[in-house]
Amino acid sequence: MLLLTDMQRAYLRKIRALSEDHQGNEVFAGLTLEESMRFFERVALGAGASDAGRRR
Repeated sequence: MLLLTDMQRAYLRKIRALSEDHQGNEVFAGLTLEESMRFFERVALGAGASDAGRRR
């Protein structure tokens, strides 16, 4: 399960970024549970923003 706030979950569902896998786990659309957890950890820790800045 992804550790999202109710507000985050509502927004992500509204833009259809969240889905459920065949086992009923909440995942980001197009990703497996493991990929979703890694993605969320990177975003939550800010790694995504710093990586993007280094690539420019």
